[in-house]
Amino acid sequence: MPVPNPAVHDEFSYLLGADTFASGRLTNPAHPFWIHFESFHIIQQPTYASKYPPLQGMVLAFGQILGHPWIGVLLSVGAMCAAICWMMQGWLPPSAALIGALLAAMRLGVTDYWMNSYWGGAVPAAGGALVLGALPRLLRRLRVRETVVLALGLAILANGRPFEGAILGGTVCTILLVAYIRRPGAWAEIPGAAIPALAILTATLGLMAFYNFRVTGNPWRLPYLVHEEQYNMSPVFLWQKPKPEPVYHHPVIRQFWAVWDMQMDAVIRQHPIRGYIAKIAFNCQFYLGHWLLAAPLLGLPFVWKNRRVRLALLLLATYLASMTVEKTVWPHYLSPTTGLVFLLLMYGFLGFRFWRSNGKPIGTALTKPVGMMFAIQFIIYVVFACLHLNGTSKFADNRKAIASRLEAEPGEQLVMVRYGPNHSIHEEWVYNRADIDRAKVVWAREMTPKEDQPFLAYFHRRKVWLLEADVDPPRLTRYPAETQLAADKR
Repeated sequence: MPVPNPAVHDEFSYLLGADTFASGRLTNPAHPFWIHFESFHIIQQPTYASKYPPLQGMVLAFGQILGHPWIGVLLSVGAMCAAICWMMQGWLPPSAALIGALLAAMRLGVTDYWMNSYWGGAVPAAGGALVLGALPRLLRRLRVRETVVLALGLAILANGRPFEGAILGGTVCTILLVAYIRRPGAWAEIPGAAIPALAILTATLGLMAFYNFRVTGNPWRLPYLVHEEQYNMSPVFLWQKPKPEPVYHHPVIRQFWAVWDMQMDAVIRQHPIRGYIAKIAFNCQFYLGHWLLAAPLLGLPFVWKNRRVRLALLLLATYLASMTVEKTVWPHYLSPTTGLVFLLLMYGFLGFRFWRSNGKPIGTALTKPVGMMFAIQFIIYVVFACLHLNGTSKFADNRKAIASRLEAEPGEQLVMVRYGPNHSIHEEWVYNRADIDRAKVVWAREMTPKEDQPFLAYFHRRKVWLLEADVDPPRLTRYPAETQLAADKR
C-alpha cells in the first residue's frame, strides 16, 4: 500500500504542526498577508500554527526528520499495539493478552485511517493503554515503576486528547484513591511512589503552559480555544450556546462554519438522544469490524462475577457517558479506551468456556469459527486495500499530482486558488508549509483585484499560477498577465 496523501482538513493542520516542530520552532510568526492563507483548523493570529494539541504533530515531525511524516504514523501505531499488549498483560493471562493485542493490530494497524492518514488515534490510544495497564498493577501493589508509567500515560493524553484524557485519567485515579483509602497501611507507601510521578506531571504542565504562551501569548489559553473564538459558531459541548457570527474573510470558510457546521449543530441539538445512539453505533462499527467482533461480547455474562470484568465495564461506561456532552464523536475521540474495547472482547472469548448446554461446551465450539471469520475479514480488507478497491480520495490524488508538478518547476511558485460556486467545503487546497516565504510552492486564496495586487507584488519573484479547483480535472494555468503586471508596477 502506498504512503497516504492527506485529504481531510485535520490532516493538513497536523502536518503544519509537524513541519513547524521539524523546523525547530514551536510556532511561526503571523504572515503580513495572512488573510490570503486562512484555512481550516489552523490559526493565523496571534501566530501561525495548528490549533490541535502538539503531540500528534511532534510524532509526525519525528517521522519527517526520518524521511516522511508517515513514518511517525507507522511508529505510533506500532507503539500503540505494543502498549495494548502490555496493558492486557496486567489484566489477562499472557496468551490471551497476546491474542487481544494481535486483534487490535489487525483491526487498527493495517487498513483503517489510523494507519493510512495523519489524524488517527494511535497516540492517545497508546497513552490510554499505559494508564489502563498501570491500573491493575497498582491495585495489586504500589510501585514506582507503575506510577511513572501512569504519569507518562496521563502526559500523553493531556497532549493528545486533553478532554477525553482527563475523563479517563480522573476515573482511574479516583479508583486508585478509593482502593488505597480502603487498604490498611497503604497511605504510608504513597509518598515514595508518587513523587516521581508528580515530578513528571509537573514538568508536563510547565511545558504545556510554555507551548501555549509561545503560540497564543497566554500560558492558560490553548490554541484550540483561540481557533474556536475566531471561527467556530457552534460550540464543542452541547451545554454551550451557539455564538454570534464572527468576521469571515472568505465565502468557503463562512460556508463551512456558519452554514454547514451550524446545520449539523441544529440537528444534533434537536435530537440529542438519537444523535448519541448514532454516534455510538458508528464507533462500534469501526472498532468491531462492521459488528463481526461483537460476537465475543456474548460471552461477557458468563464472566460477570469477575471483578476485573466489572471494573473494565465501569471504566468504559463512564467514558461513553461522558461523550454525551460532545457534539461530535469520531472513533479517535474514543481512542484512549481502545485497549478497553479489545480487553472486553478477550474477556468475552474467555467467557465462552463457561457456555454450556446439556453438558456440551457450545461456547468453546464457537471460538474457532469466530476467530476464523475475523481472519478472513482481515485478509479481504488487505486485498481490497492493496488493489485499491476500497476507494481513494480523488481530491487528495489531484492535489498531490499538481503539487508534484509545481515542485518540479524551476524557481519558486505561487498558486492562486479559485473556487466555483458549487465548491465542496471538504476539499481545501490552501494549506502551506510552516515557513511560507521560503516554501517552494505557496498556496493562496484569490480575492478581489484590489486585495490581490499588493499580495502579488509581495511575491513578485515567484512564477504565479491560477488553479481552477472545481474544473474536472482541476486546471492549472499561468495567472493572467495583466493582473500580474499591475501588481509588479505597484
